[in-house]
Amino acid sequence: MAVAAVQVAEVIMLLTTTTPMMMMTAFIFNRHFNLNFRNTGLSIKWRMNNIHNVYGCASW
Repeated sequence: MAVAAVQVAEVIMLLTTTTPMMMMTAFIFNRHFNLNFRNTGLSIKWRMNNIHNVYGCASW
């Protein structure tokens, strides 16, 4: 459930960003989504940190 909630939040954020930032975030999202199947907790932490950095702490 937590994983799904994070993914929904990411999709919403993707839809509200500018195109270059959206492409960068989509790349990060896809890369860490693959990691999700191996280690869910680590994946969420990594993805949250990446989004946090990309958006300059604006959203979290």
